[in-house]
Parts: sequence; structure tokens; C-alpha cells
Amino acid sequence: MKFQVKRKGLFSIGELATVFHVTPGTIRHYESLGLLKPSFVDPETNYRFYEFSRLEVLHTIRYLRSLGMTLEAIGEFLRDRNVSGILELLEAQKMEIAAKQRELKITKRKLERRIQSIKDALGSPIDEIQLVTLDKQKFLLLETKLVNPDNDDLEMAVQELEKNQKDSLVFLGKVGLGISKNHLKEGSLETYDFVFLMLDKEDSFSGKVLTTPPQLGVVTRFKGLHKEAPAAYTKLLEFISANNLEITDFSREITLIDSGFTSDQNLYVTEIQIPVRQKNE
Repeated sequence: MKFQVKRKGLFSIGELATVFHVTPGTIRHYESLGLLKPSFVDPETNYRFYEFSRLEVLHTIRYLRSLGMTLEAIGEFLRDRNVSGILELLEAQKMEIAAKQRELKITKRKLERRIQSIKDALGSPIDEIQLVTLDKQKFLLLETKLVNPDNDDLEMAVQELEKNQKDSLVFLGKVGLGISKNHLKEGSLETYDFVFLMLDKEDSFSGKVLTTPPQLGVVTRFKGLHKEAPAAYTKLLEFISANNLEITDFSREITLIDSGFTSDQNLYVTEIQIPVRQKNE
């Protein structure tokens, strides 16, 4: 590619930007950070011009940026260029990329589980009760008293649960409500005793975590949100009584599809799990 330069052997800032497929503003930004200096500045027009040697600097910047390095790290290298320095820089970047790859793998697994959960909710039987083995579960649990909770109530509880956590743990369908074992046995279904965050195994967290082993449970899904839950609880309690079961732990009530996913309220799906065991055990 041939460029017409205004001074022999010099590129204007626009021509240099064209060569490297960047904007003149990017070149000026590099200058402001001390990464690049013009070879000549016209005292009358203040136009900047660059020698061919400056192309090598820009090649280096673009290469290191393509590896994900920060402009600050690149600047440190350019101020003291040497072989050991570039090796150290590349090794550090290699470690950072490996860490990002691990994070992306974790994020991918979490997304795959959420996608499967949504697909499962869309195709799952409604108002049927099943006796299943619940998976091992981990919770951040907040004891509270909520009657007919709305989104504001849940948000305040979640903020309390996430206090002092490094990262947000809320991720599509992990927030739930629970009724204590005693209140379930009493048939007291209007007040929730717990708000919880159900943790994925990859989640990093601080504080006390409740872990429950795989256990027997009754499960149902219904159309609607928490305000429609009492009727579903009543059916679950009738099933438990009819099948000689007894409740062993608090309920897990999680909205699988709500206004965060769709504006069609007919598609809202909520799941309730109640851990149980046979009475003769």
C-alpha cells in the first residue's frame, strides 16, 4: 500500500492510523500515555509526523494488546525493553489467560445448567407430584419472616445474603423461599421462614453455608408465583400424609420462570421441594 507523505520518510497521524486500522484518536491516546512519540511536530500547524521506526512501536503495542495486556503493562515494557522483560510479561499474561479460561469454563457450565433448567421448566408436567431423590444442595440461608413477599422484600433479603460477598451469587432462578419443617407440619403456609440462595458447586463464597446430602423429597411445579403457592403446598401435604411420609426439612420454593424471562404471566412456573422420609424408617 502506497501513501503520500507530507515530509520525506514521515507519516501523518491519519496515514499512520490507516496503516494500523485504528483511529487518529487512538494514536493520540497512545501519545498521552507515553507509549508513542511523534518524530516531528510542525510548529505552525501542530501536525504530528512519524518516522518508520515508530511503526515498530505500534506493531509491538498491537501485538501485546492482542494478547490482552493492559496499556499500563505495555508502557512499562516499552520504557525498558529487554528480552527478560518480554519473557516475564508473556509468562504473566499466559497465567492470566489460563485463569480467564477457567472462569469461562465455570461460566459456561453455569449457563448450560440454567438453559437446561429453563427448557425443563417449559416442558415439565404441571400440578403433578413426584417422589424423587433430591440432589446434594448448598445454600446461603437467611432466617426471616415474610408474608406474601413481593419483589422488594426478596431484593432486600438477597442484598443481606450477598453482603460481604466478593461476587454476585444471584444468577437466574437461584433465589428461593422456604417454610420451616414445623410450620409445614402445622399447615402454616402463609409465612416464609427463610430466604435462600442455592449455590452452584463452582460458586465462591464466604460465610456459613448449609449443605444437605441427597435425600428423598416430594416435588411439584405449578403455574404462577409465590402468591399461588399455598394451594400447591396443600396438595403436597396431602400427598405426604397419604403416602405415610414425614417432613424432614424446610421447603425449597424457587420460581423457575418469572417476569425476568417473559412478560406472559401464563408461562410463569414455580417449583416446590419438600424433603421427606418414610415414617417407618
